[in-house]
Amino acid sequence: MMQRYDVAVVGGGAAGLSAALALGRACRTVVTFDDGQPRNKVARHMHGFLSREDISPRKFLSIARSQFHRYHNVQFSNDRIQNIEIAPVGFILAPAHGAPVLCNRVVLAYGIRDTLPAIGNIDQFWGKSVFVCPFCDGWEFRGQAIVVYGDASQAAELAKELMAWTEDLVICSPDASGLSEKQRRWISAANVVLKEQSIERLLGERESLRAASLSNMEIVPCRALFLTVPARQSCALSRKLGCATLNDGSLVVDEWGRTTIPGCYAAGDAATSLHQVIAAAASGTRCAVAIVRDFTDELATRVTNDSVEAVQRF
Repeated sequence: MMQRYDVAVVGGGAAGLSAALALGRACRTVVTFDDGQPRNKVARHMHGFLSREDISPRKFLSIARSQFHRYHNVQFSNDRIQNIEIAPVGFILAPAHGAPVLCNRVVLAYGIRDTLPAIGNIDQFWGKSVFVCPFCDGWEFRGQAIVVYGDASQAAELAKELMAWTEDLVICSPDASGLSEKQRRWISAANVVLKEQSIERLLGERESLRAASLSNMEIVPCRALFLTVPARQSCALSRKLGCATLNDGSLVVDEWGRTTIPGCYAAGDAATSLHQVIAAAASGTRCAVAIVRDFTDELATRVTNDSVEAVQRF
């Protein structure tokens, strides 16, 4: 038998859990699918979340999940959703192992995946001294030598942000032709070093980065590397539904998280360029509020129409 829920949430990170919590407290039946592969799983600590500073991502999610025990209307599955279809009323989700699920609304909160460049040893330092977000990890490397790597124009903009944490900056890019004249003037005025080279290998001990080895054999000392890397949706469900996307790959949503597909909402990193845990949690709650309001608006319309029809029959 196909299980039925008011809402299915795909993704059990901060965005998905926040949506599930708010929906559960609104007396909706909810199922949350999560395959246990969060974007920040390699990170030792999480930053910028009030009351949870320095907590590990794994412990953060464990605490969050443990607090659902009283909401028996919220169910969890460790399965991965492989397919989704629009049904006559709602959506049909096909898990990898369990039975299909029918839901009236769906929240896509599965996040994104970073596409790391082909740099030797990068996995050793990823999430420990190689990052993408200075607001998440810049504080730990304030005043220290930092290399910014990737598309030259994007790297220049990221370097501007990083000036809040350090002035010891080097931009590395295989091709600097994409830099605007304005960016070049800023790089010169800010005394930022620009090296038109790719990074071949990272050097250091355990998780601590010490230097980057460039394609011309030059060794650039640094304590952290910040990347401008392309990100992609972590699964193809939004594409299967036909959700519109922006140029950066994030889903088009309104201020309440509604996608371009009726009944489908999106929260977290998949629907924004601001990739922070606390922002993801807030977006999940906004989606839940929108869903509850949409449900009640539908019910009010149905009750009104039924009353009109009853009067007309009388």
